Amino acid sequence: MRYSKTGWYAVFESAEQPHGWDEREVEAFSGAREALVVDSRLGRLVPACRQPGFLELRPCERVTSVVSCQPGWWVCGPDRREAVVAWLISHDGKGVPLVPSRGEGVAWPAAPTATLVGPEPPGEDGGADAGVRMPNGRGTRYGPESPAPIG
Repeated sequence: MRYSKTGWYAVFESAEQPHGWDEREVEAFSGAREALVVDSRLGRLVPACRQPGFLELRPCERVTSVVSCQPGWWVCGPDRREAVVAWLISHDGKGVPLVPSRGEGVAWPAAPTATLVGPEPPGEDGGADAGVRMPNGRGTRYGPESPAPIG
């Protein structure tokens, strides 16, 4: 899934990309309601539709906030386990776990196929345990009995 602060991104033809197109976030809309993207050569926002190779605008998830994560949440994949550092909250209230990228100092949305593992619920019979116990006896896997995609 793609995310932006406006809920839109622009698609451009690009011979430099192996798949033949490039995508840029729509950063804002002008007073004339034109989608604005960053022109890195000019160092300013420009109308997307006036840029060479413009194809179309596409909707995506609109980010409304990012909140820090309580310790104890993990995202598990087939070959690694990563701590969730924050939650990306979209316009419709969905929370997507963010995990640190390797060596870049930024966080990215977790893979949609990863399994989200939460901290222990309070007490053995606390009633809050809607998940499935992990094989190691620690944490709770949220979702149905089989691992559910995130997002």
